[in-house]
Amino acid sequence: MTTSRFERLLPLAGALGGLVFAVATIITAREPSISDGEQKYVQWYADHITVEVVAGFGAVYFCVLMLLFTTAVRRALRSGERGSSAHGNAAFAGGIVVAIGIAIFGMLGMANAEAADKHNSQAVVSLGYLNDNTWFLFIAGLAAFYLATGLGGLRTGALPKWLSIVTIVLGVLSLLGPAGIAAFFATPVWLIVTSVLLYRRQEAPTVAPLPQSELSEVRAH
Repeated sequence: MTTSRFERLLPLAGALGGLVFAVATIITAREPSISDGEQKYVQWYADHITVEVVAGFGAVYFCVLMLLFTTAVRRALRSGERGSSAHGNAAFAGGIVVAIGIAIFGMLGMANAEAADKHNSQAVVSLGYLNDNTWFLFIAGLAAFYLATGLGGLRTGALPKWLSIVTIVLGVLSLLGPAGIAAFFATPVWLIVTSVLLYRRQEAPTVAPLPQSELSEVRAH
């Protein structure tokens, strides 16, 4: 089956998404939490409206790139699954939730920036409490995406064994409350590394080994 240029380039969306993710994280690194004080939170948005607008657009771009990359991951995992697409489908579902979670982060940031620009402090505070708890959605999607991708990578050989193990560890960390922050900060690096490896390995797709029962039948013939 002929692979289109679009399909060949899909994995690289992860690298671009990782770069966008890293830049948005860096420029908003000093953004306070609403728990740090309402006045401090409102003042941050009043002083950094441009930063939040840029980060908001970055979230939109990341959402699009993550959806494309998730499609590439599902394609890679399904190419090696004999009679099953469970890992690929689970990774795809998790990736969609991650993309939506980041888009919501961006949406709230843009709403906060607009409220601050209009000097509506109460709206900034109200949105701040919502923004502080939106990470639940993102981390749930990240856990499903990492676990399905890591386990699928081990089963099908779509990813190197070491990367599959690292991916599973990140998925577990995502479910461990505060430890999930490590998975969050590791995500840009993981996206870039995995993107490049998938792009380079797609010319030689791997196939999951035959089950022992099927292998015995083949040998019998």
